[in-house]
Amino acid sequence: MLRSVVLRSFLLYILHMSTDVEPGRRIYIHRDAFAAVAAQGKRQAYEVSSALTNVRLAKIGHHYVQDAADIGAPLRPEIASVLEDIMCMSHRHRLAGFLGRLTFAPKIPWKEGREAVLRAGEDIDNTCYQDGFYTFATGPEASDRMFEDRSPIPDLKHSIVTGEGPVDLTIITSKSRVRLEELEPDRYYGSPVSASNIDEAMRRDHVSGIRAASRMLSQEVVFSDLESKIVGDMVGSASYTLLRTSNY
Repeated sequence: MLRSVVLRSFLLYILHMSTDVEPGRRIYIHRDAFAAVAAQGKRQAYEVSSALTNVRLAKIGHHYVQDAADIGAPLRPEIASVLEDIMCMSHRHRLAGFLGRLTFAPKIPWKEGREAVLRAGEDIDNTCYQDGFYTFATGPEASDRMFEDRSPIPDLKHSIVTGEGPVDLTIITSKSRVRLEELEPDRYYGSPVSASNIDEAMRRDHVSGIRAASRMLSQEVVFSDLESKIVGDMVGSASYTLLRTSNY
């Protein structure tokens, strides 16, 4: 039975790697996996917290900018460009570098060793969050599949392990032995408590930064009433979200 499962999983993987029918991949990483990496040392905690804070800010920023466009009142370019910077909406290159250094041990019977979360030549097209998982897509088609998928994560994990697919999806949990390459675990500074403190400080600093930047923007540009509301709501939502909940 196990042998047939392994063979089916392997054949599906080969088929996926040799076809262009569904380009791009989906990568789902549980917050506990990021917490495990952050607890390995001070530098790990800073990198994980920075990356996830940027992901959360960018999601909020894109939501408000898109909402403004959807109601027929897109933000002026001089406002949108500043918001893109302070809300980390151009974070994809940095995020790709971070995920490219993140490695894990696949929980698939026929796979051995470690592999990078993001493969050479891949980039991040979109991110989301579902049931405790940070989700990433490496192309437009993969983004569509990510946003359309309503399958429970446990069902997806079971399908992957049994070789039934979906073949474009990688699921990473705290059991995947995730680590940041080039950084050795630090037994002195590495702990869940230390990581939590660093994460809290990181989120607090980002909130202070976006509040200050939005005040400066309002002094340099005369907002319309609608623009003032959109920017205010965006900053308020980001502040509430980051101060209320941890990244992992």
